[in-house]
Amino acid sequence: MRIATTLVLVLLTGTLGAQLLYLFRAEIARDLPGLRPLLASACARAGCTLPYPRDAQRIAIEATELQEEPGRPGEFVLYATINNRADYAQEWPYLELTLNDATEQALARRVLSPRDWLPADHPAEAFPGRSALGIRLPFSTPDMAPVGYRLYVFYP
Repeated sequence: MRIATTLVLVLLTGTLGAQLLYLFRAEIARDLPGLRPLLASACARAGCTLPYPRDAQRIAIEATELQEEPGRPGEFVLYATINNRADYAQEWPYLELTLNDATEQALARRVLSPRDWLPADHPAEAFPGRSALGIRLPFSTPDMAPVGYRLYVFYP
């Protein structure tokens, strides 16, 4: 009887441990990045995913500039530096670009997914911790003459 009780207790403890590992897998991978490959492999076998953290408060947009292409009306280039201030890798954020008129009223607004603004040769898996990325985003607005803009980072 004692052996059966011990086996049931070990089985229940192991099941609870597996459930906690599954439930907190993203937090464990964030806090112990060396375990991410092991957790990702286990998730692949179990049919789950291991997402990167999404903490928009730790991502800053710095050094933005919107320039009109000389001699090409309606052609613009947005330059920005995006900085992950977190100590851990994060999912790439989305950007919202709003073009404004002289009274700060929105003329146009566009949400840009990471594939819209990440350089083609850049690895797209995650935004490394304590790193910055400069972006260059050309676009056309032939029917508008924006005077200002706002750039916002977020996760959907």
